Parts: sequence; C-alpha cells; structure tokens
Amino acid sequence: MTSAFSFIDIFIGFIQSLNFSDWLQIGIIYLLFLWISCVIWIIRDSSMRWNGIFAQFFHVLLVVLLTPLFWLPVYFLFRPSPIELLYAESSNEDEISPGLHCHECQHSIGSDFTNCPYCGILLVKKCKSCDHMIRTNWKVCPYCADDIGENETTNSKLTKKYQKIKETT
Repeated sequence: MTSAFSFIDIFIGFIQSLNFSDWLQIGIIYLLFLWISCVIWIIRDSSMRWNGIFAQFFHVLLVVLLTPLFWLPVYFLFRPSPIELLYAESSNEDEISPGLHCHECQHSIGSDFTNCPYCGILLVKKCKSCDHMIRTNWKVCPYCADDIGENETTNSKLTKKYQKIKETT
C-alpha cells in the first residue's frame, strides 16, 4: 500500500511543479495530436465514402486548412450516410455480389443474374404459385411458402453437361 501512496504523492508533486508555460505546451501538444487524429480519421472515412480521389483530397485539405474545429462539423453534415451508401451499392446492377455464388460451380455471380456465366446453369425461375422470381436451389418459395421440391428438369441438361465437363478435368 505504501508504494501506491508514494506513486500518488510523486504524481501530485509533479503536477504542482508545472508552471503556466508547461501547461501551455501540454495543451498545444494535445491539440496537435487531436488535429492529426482528425486528419487520419477523415482520410479513412472519406476513402470509404467517396470513390473520387478529388473528393477525398478536398476534405482532407479543408480539415488541414480550416482545423477540425470548423470543418469537422461541416464534413459530418455533407458526408453520405451509411443508408445512402447501401442504396448506391444496391442500385449498381452490373456489379458482381461478393456473397452470392453459383450453386453448381461456386463462382461469384451477380444478384440479378438468371444464368451462371461460367457453367450456364439456370439460377432463377418463376414460382408456380405466386410468379415471383426465386433461386432454383431453394426448397420453399419465401413469398408464398409453396414447396418447390428438387430442381426441375430445366437444369438437368445443363447440370449433366457441367458434370461431364467437371469429370473430364
């Protein structure tokens, strides 16, 4: 217990020995650290939110020139929200979705693909009950809960062709 009291006593003695210029230097170092932290955060955040290098450079430059005190609140007002980013990503139909894979060949496919561009298998079909587009490897339609069963013969020719190609390689 005496070592804890001695540490506290040493710390209090150090704090009391600091004069105004020392506190001013500590404050300036702290503000400089905050400024550099804000610049690093703006670089990381703007690179995730904007694709253009000009927009990223613009925001970093403004934070450096106008200090975080003035530009950071403005940056928070004008940066796109996560919902806007998700909407922008989902509206791009040509982009291949990283989470979707063909159930035959396991290649990455787009969410709007009807056939796999690698093996040619049919990926979506209309539900017989509700006419919604559903994946061919699903067992139940998520819209009407109709039992789809096993993949129908529409895929059987392509599946057999793909299996023959797979066996030969």
